[in-house]
Parts: sequence; structure tokens; C-alpha cells
Amino acid sequence: MNLFTIFLVKNRFQIVLLFVMVNVTIYAQNNKQFLRLNGMISLSYDNYSSNVKNYNLFRNRYPADLFRLNANATLYFGKYFSIPFGINFSNQEKTFNLPTLPEEGVYNYIRNPRNNFHFDPTYKWIHTTFGSHTPQYSEFTSGDMQIFGMGVDINPGKFIFSANYGTSQYAVEPNPSLRIPGAYEQKIMGARIGIGKLKGSKFTLNLVKVSDDVHSLKQNPIGIKPKEGISFAPMLEVDFTKNIKLKSEFAASVFTEDLLAKNSLGNEFDFDKISKIITINNSSHLDYAHINNISWHSKNIGVGVEVKYIGPGFMSVGYRNIEKDIIDYKLLTDFKLFKNKFILNGSVGLRTNNISGTKLDKNKRVIGNVNLLAQFTKKFSLNFSYSNFGFRNNRKENMYRIEMVSNSFSLTPTYQIANKNRMQQLSLTTSFDQFTQYDAYTQSFLETTSKMLQTNYLISFNKSSFHFALFALYMENSSDLLSIKMENAGLNLGYYFFKKKLKTNLYTTFTRMERPGFTPDDRLNFRLKMRYKLAKKTDFDISFSQYNNRYGSYRPGAEIQENKLQVMLTQKF
Repeated sequence: MNLFTIFLVKNRFQIVLLFVMVNVTIYAQNNKQFLRLNGMISLSYDNYSSNVKNYNLFRNRYPADLFRLNANATLYFGKYFSIPFGINFSNQEKTFNLPTLPEEGVYNYIRNPRNNFHFDPTYKWIHTTFGSHTPQYSEFTSGDMQIFGMGVDINPGKFIFSANYGTSQYAVEPNPSLRIPGAYEQKIMGARIGIGKLKGSKFTLNLVKVSDDVHSLKQNPIGIKPKEGISFAPMLEVDFTKNIKLKSEFAASVFTEDLLAKNSLGNEFDFDKISKIITINNSSHLDYAHINNISWHSKNIGVGVEVKYIGPGFMSVGYRNIEKDIIDYKLLTDFKLFKNKFILNGSVGLRTNNISGTKLDKNKRVIGNVNLLAQFTKKFSLNFSYSNFGFRNNRKENMYRIEMVSNSFSLTPTYQIANKNRMQQLSLTTSFDQFTQYDAYTQSFLETTSKMLQTNYLISFNKSSFHFALFALYMENSSDLLSIKMENAGLNLGYYFFKKKLKTNLYTTFTRMERPGFTPDDRLNFRLKMRYKLAKKTDFDISFSQYNNRYGSYRPGAEIQENKLQVMLTQKF
């Protein structure tokens, strides 16, 4: 069976969809007054191969043959009805956390997290969605967990109602020999009701429930417990004036850490009223969180204050991770001065950890970030940024415990010269990053420090199709386990042919990496990319990349050559 036949068999569903969309496009173009299609669709093919010498542990980074169909568009029927849709399909057999599904049918293929498929019929104030989507209710209920299922948002007048239901995690059988810990199938359902406007002043009651299916696996994973929880949060957002806004949310959560735990309960809380909608046992706990934010914004100045409390046992069930057991006080600022030549925005505040006093350590620290862009002259500008960020999830199990603090600083002066013939730009970036993280394997804190110096030079000609860029980078990365120095230099050349219908680009880099006690590793990479405009809204892209790695004494005699060919056809509407 040849490669093309295999492609037809494995990708029959994508080809049918592509055929349908092409016919819809033709019909839409012939019926412009009633039916319109806006967006893009692309079909691509990647071929990957590698040649390896003296490196038995090397694993290919990509599949040998990868076909992909991508589409993001909206189909309009008349003035009020539309169907936004998104498609991202491939013949990739597995993802990082989901093994290959045996005898995968059309339904399992569509809902597999390696793909992404959704269509969202909308009529005036009614918005529905089917397929992969992320319900976003509020900061303490739901906002970053993608589910495969269905949802609806309606907002007639000042009435608000939303509902969502779907699968957020598929069952994965544990397999210790393949280092697959396993996972229970997990469902999410949520609802929101209130008054006001979804994009404006409103008062809503938000409820989200997440539940693991204890019967979804043949054997229970070691160290992973089935969970169930609900988050309930009244939320108020008020635009007092065009400039003054208030946001306030109070949330409560009941979370059961282990659905298989004993049913005996203590007397700390009375769960009788909610035991009918969530499993309650001796691993269940109740806690609270709230946030209050008020801000004032004008055309050039913005100031706000925020207070946030998250209890040690609070679980925002519609988010993957949330730091708990904290109190934050923040001042938020946003300044645009001197005709936007001076732009400053950021926040500064105080964070108190371990407010419950349940741990041995308790600390207070200043948290914040600042970004500054200053245009001193027409030629010279300066960009400065600093951030201090910390995260702790208070999980006791080492596998799931997250605790980290990050400090980051960067400074970039830029000098630019532009005239009728050409534009030149020179920039220099220096940065410093310090990252401290709890390591589950060593059960201790590891600190990583990174220092970087980078320079870039770019020149382009107004009356010529030629442009090129040079860059160089030096970085030192040191930690308790390993220290690395890296030197990198590269060249980017570009030229346009046939009245800019054909755009070509050649990108090459050389990298040297040094480890203490070893001779350096060398890497030489090339990439040639061409884009040809077949029609006004049709592009054909082809690129070839080659990565050549030659290791030093860290891996004696090891060499790797990787080749990747990419072809893509894109149609815009």
C-alpha cells in the first residue's frame, strides 16, 4: 500500500470535512448576500527523519509522516445567524498524556485531546458550542480547563444564563513499565445565572462541579485518588462610570480528596444539605476565597487596588492549579504619558503565605511586576521589565506538590535609524532570572540562576527586496545539579522574487554548549523557507530544516542529524 493510499485511509474524516467546506465556500461565494465565510483553512504535511551515531537513548522528536488539517472560520447566514468553527486534526497516534486508543472510531478520534474540534452556532443573543471548549465563568470557579462537550450562553436583555458539560480528562490505564501513572475519567458541569451583560456590569451566581469516575479504570492507579468537588461563587461587576469599575467575588468550595475513603465524618462542618449533590466522606473539606478590586482609568492613567484571600482548603475546581492559603494586597498602575512616549504598567503588593499556620514556615514577601517602555528620542528607546512571582499549591503528595518562586529582570535599549532608502535597528538585551522550585525527586528545593546577554542587528531596504538580520547570544545557566554555558550566533537572510509573490528566507545558527569537566557540544542548524502566493488569498509554503548536533565528551562520539520537510497550502476567505 503506497503512502497516498495510507493517507486516504487514515485521514478519510478530514478529507470529507475539507470537501464539504470547499463546496460550502463555493456556494457562499455565489450567494454573497445571504451566505458568507470568513477565516482560513490549511492542509499540511511534515516529513521527519534522523541519522544517529553513538546515542542509543535518542528518541525521534516528531513522527515520520504527519498530516494536519487546520481551519478557523465563521460561516454567516444572513444578518443574525453564524457558525464559528475550529478544526485541528492530524494523524498523530498519541499525545504526551494519552496513549494510543485501540480501534479508534470517529467519535473517539474527534474528542481525542491531540485534536481540537468545535462548532458554535450563534443567533443574536444565543451562543452555543459543541466540541472542545473552555468554560470561563469567574476567577474562583472555571477558566482554564478545556473540556469536550457542549455549552450554551444566553443574554437576552439583562438576563444571563450559561451551562456547560463535558469531559476534561479521559481514562488512562496505569502502566508502570511505560511510566504511565494513569488517570480516572473526569467530567465537569457548570452553570451560571444572573442579571446584566456578559461584557459589562452584571451580578451572577456561578456553580461548577468536577467528578472523577471511579469505575472508569480496571485497576486503580498507585498514588492517584478519585476526586469530586464543587465551587460556588456569587460575583459582582459594576461599571459605575466609564472610568470607575468594581469587581467583587466570594466563593466557597466543598472538595472530596478521595471518593474511596471511609464515610465517617467529624463535626467540623454540617454537610447534610449538599450530600445529595456531592460525595461526602472523611476526606471532604470546606473552605472559602474572595477577591475585591476597584480601579479608575482615564485615557492616560489607571490606578487600582486589589485584595485577595484564598483559604488553605479552597479548590477552584475549574482550574488546573491555584495557589492557596494566601492573602494578597496589590496596587495596580497603568500610565501613558508624553503622547505615549512613556508607558508604565505593573503591580506591587504584599503576599502572606501559610495564613492558617498549618506549616512550619510562614513568610511575607513583596510580589509584583513592572514594564516600562520609554521613547527618549525618535531613534532611541528603552524597555525594562521586572517580575517577582511565587506559586504554592499546598499538596502533600510529592508527585503533585508545586512550590516555586521566580525573579526575572531584563533591560533592552534599542537604537533605530530610518530614512528613504533603508531602516536599521540595533538592540542589546541583558537579563537575569532566578528560579527556586521544590523538586519531588530529591524532596528538596533547587535554585536555578540564568544570565543572558543578546544583541540583534536588522537592516531592510525600501527599494530592494533584500533584508537580513544578525544576532548573537551568551547565556550562563547554573543550578544545584548542573551548570551550562551557551554561545549562539545566527544569520537570517530574506529576498522577495516576482514582485513579492515569492518570499524566501534562509535561517542558520551555530550553538556551542559547555558543561564543567567536558568538551563542548556543537550544533549547526539550517532552515530554508519559501512562500508563494498562488492567488490573492491562497499561499503555498515549503520549508526544509536540518539540525546537526555533535556532542563532546559528555556523550563521546555521539552525532545526530535531523531533517524535516514541511509543505502547507493555506486558503483565506
